[in-house]
Amino acid sequence: MRAAVLSLPLCLALQACGDPQPLDAPAAPQAPDDEPQLVDDGGFGDLVDAPGSELVVQHCIACHGPRQFLQQRASRDTWRALIRWMQRDHGMAALDEAIEDRIVEYLAEHYAPEQTGRRAALPAELMPPNPYQR
Repeated sequence: MRAAVLSLPLCLALQACGDPQPLDAPAAPQAPDDEPQLVDDGGFGDLVDAPGSELVVQHCIACHGPRQFLQQRASRDTWRALIRWMQRDHGMAALDEAIEDRIVEYLAEHYAPEQTGRRAALPAELMPPNPYQR
């Protein structure tokens, strides 16, 4: 049991590498310029293919799939705090400062909070009279 638990991160890391594509394989279709390209991360999720994505695959997907953390969407400060929390409380190895900066920059640029939810409240002057107000 212990050997299986210890080998899980290694299996995930190896699976993230994916199978090499044969030389005679047709080229993958290209997305239009206005759509972000996605990284082939071994089926763990859809990472935007941009500088820093290879570091996320290398350092983050070794422990968990991107769906686990990319659905959170966070600010630059929050991504950095999450990395520090994983290092402090969950045994994540310390990162070189330049690597951490590139990972945080990538995540903050491509997985920042989205503006979703309800519309803003109407201004008071546009609201109808309140029949219950005395």
